Amino acid sequence: MTERPRGRDSAYAQGSINDYLADLAARLPAPGGGSAAALVGATGVALLEMVAQYSNKVEHAEELAALLPELGKHRATLISLIDGDVEAYRIVSACRGMSQKDPEVQAAYVRAMNVPLDAMHQCHGAVRTAPILARWGNKRLLSDVDVGVRMLMAAGASALANVRVNLPYIDDKDLVGKTEGEIGRLEEELLVAVEETLEILTPKEE
Repeated sequence: MTERPRGRDSAYAQGSINDYLADLAARLPAPGGGSAAALVGATGVALLEMVAQYSNKVEHAEELAALLPELGKHRATLISLIDGDVEAYRIVSACRGMSQKDPEVQAAYVRAMNVPLDAMHQCHGAVRTAPILARWGNKRLLSDVDVGVRMLMAAGASALANVRVNLPYIDDKDLVGKTEGEIGRLEEELLVAVEETLEILTPKEE
């Protein structure tokens, strides 16, 4: 299979989803899993935003509307990370052949770790709004809360995998230890929020 060239400065976030998925499916070094995780996360956030937008006439409409600025920030950051992960991979690739001890190489791996770590933080922040939406949101859109929270769970887990894959290449053991603790906390709290949301959404027997 022949690789299709893509310019370094191309911004997937500004293009079509069809073109992005075509490149994701192709024999190209990037985009890959980290970028895809950011896209899935942004989509999950957008679903939660939609539910909040459609909940303008419910009893707790003001509380739900107050979630929108925060959710919008999470979505915008995740969208930026679709391309951010591609760029981080490009920088790591450019260091091939250099000593792993080289400061430039170490900086590249730290950057490659920080992009999915940021994605994980965004998914974590967004999913913590989901129990509120599940409890008070427009009842006709609760299935969208369900899908959104599952997408954020998947995106968070995928981002976690991409953080971990870079840790063995980082020589700063204090940073590695701090990051391992951080992702462990984020994973646990994300799963708690997901489980709480799904419990609220589960139909109760009369």
